[in-house]
Formats: sequence, C-alpha cells, structure tokens
Amino acid sequence: MILLLSVLLANLLSVAITKDNKLDSANLAYEADNKDQIDAAMGKGFSLSVKDLLPLRSSDVAVRLYCTYGNNLSLEVAKKYTTYNYIVAKSALGDKKIIVEQPIYENKKNTCIVEEVKK
Repeated sequence: MILLLSVLLANLLSVAITKDNKLDSANLAYEADNKDQIDAAMGKGFSLSVKDLLPLRSSDVAVRLYCTYGNNLSLEVAKKYTTYNYIVAKSALGDKKIIVEQPIYENKKNTCIVEEVKK
C-alpha cells in the first residue's frame, strides 16, 4: 500500500513539474504597508517553488494555501496542485503552520495562491 501511494505521489509530482515547465513558474509579489502585514500575490503558474516561498519563512504568522478551479482547471486537478504545493511549502517553510483550504470555484482563469494570514 505504501509503495503504491509513493508511486502515485511520484507520478503526480512528475506530471506537475512537467506541466509547470510548460507554463511560467509561480512568481510572488510582496506588498508591505507596515511590518505586521505582508500580502503575497501569485503571478502566473500553478505550482510553487522553494525559491518563491523563502521570503515567507522569516515571518511568524501562518500561511494559507489554496487553488481555484472552474475555467481552466478541474476540481481534481486543483486538489492535486494543492497537494503538490503543500509538499513544496512544507519543505521550504519547515515548522511554520500551513493552512490548506479546499479549492474555490471561480469562472475565470484559475491559479494557486499562497498568502500570509493577517493578524
């Protein structure tokens, strides 16, 4: 059972990485009004990279992670991207609390979002 799950996870990661290479990688834009509030807005792409998440490591607040679906992503694909992004975020952020939310339906171009939970 564990072997089967690990093969499925490896396959999911391989497909996500291949698909991400075809798309632009995710870019995070930070806007800071004060020291307690940092917003991270996603650019193009569905999967996150460790390099994009490293600036979030220094803050003490939790991180929220979710994807949207509806127009160019199905619910199942959005769930798989959310799982993949959680694995990447957990490896990049270590012990930081990561809140994973269910994919949200939007009838426009879909994306995956990571943001800090404001105090």
